[in-house]
Formats: sequence, C-alpha cells, structure tokens
Amino acid sequence: MPSKTIMIDLETYNKLKSIKKNKSFTEIINELLDLHNIIPMDLLGVLSNKNDKIEYASIKKSREDRDVSI
Repeated sequence: MPSKTIMIDLETYNKLKSIKKNKSFTEIINELLDLHNIIPMDLLGVLSNKNDKIEYASIKKSREDRDVSI
C-alpha cells in the first residue's frame, strides 16, 4: 500500500503513542477518524439493554452531582 509522510507536533505524537499499544499509527488514526464520522442515527438502540440504561442514568446523575457536563 502506498504511504505518505505527515508531520505532527510532539504533543500529538505522544497522545497517539499512548493509545496505540500494539497497533500501528495508521490503525489508530483510522479508528479515530471512524469515530469522528459516526452519524448520530447510527447510535440509535445502543442503550437497548435495561442494565445499560440504568448504568447510563447512574453515570449521568453522578456527573450532574459533580457538575460535569456530558
């Protein structure tokens, strides 16, 4: 596969390096780009399990108690 060289600052490199573990930088960048392109409609039904809804409500409540926005 052809490749390109890109330049990133050291802070960005260190962030990518810290999350890559045994994956390549290409894999990590692709995963991050895929997350960026998620369409909200694709998330419908994600919390269809009753336990997930309860856990979400619990997390939301604890964040509200600490005044942390979601």
